[in-house]
Amino acid sequence: MAEQSRREGGTSRIADAIQRSWSHNADAWITAIRGAAIGSRRAGTDAALLRTIAECNPRRLLDVGCGEGWLARSLPAPGPDYLGIDACARLIAAARQAGGGRFCHLPYQELSRHPGLVDPGFDLRMV
Repeated sequence: MAEQSRREGGTSRIADAIQRSWSHNADAWITAIRGAAIGSRRAGTDAALLRTIAECNPRRLLDVGCGEGWLARSLPAPGPDYLGIDACARLIAAARQAGGGRFCHLPYQELSRHPGLVDPGFDLRMV
């Protein structure tokens, strides 16, 4: 029991550190994504994701780790009913401001503890 508690405490500290890092770097990430500054994404990653989504033709799409919402804005209209989830409140605020879908701030620990918080009726889940 003590070992499990120690592991959970370590996991919590790691999750908190990751959350602080994303919060600290959110504006730089937003700038990089919106400015197409990440070469691998320009070289094909983004296009591959969009092709895969088009092939799946989902009615409802869940994007866990949606960041600043680029995917929602990149989908052709009319697109699927889109829900983006991210643990970083600043990224969700930027996504909501830019529009293109519904966005929810949800720490990943909450999602993993309570998977029922997310409606199971999604055709496609991007994680």
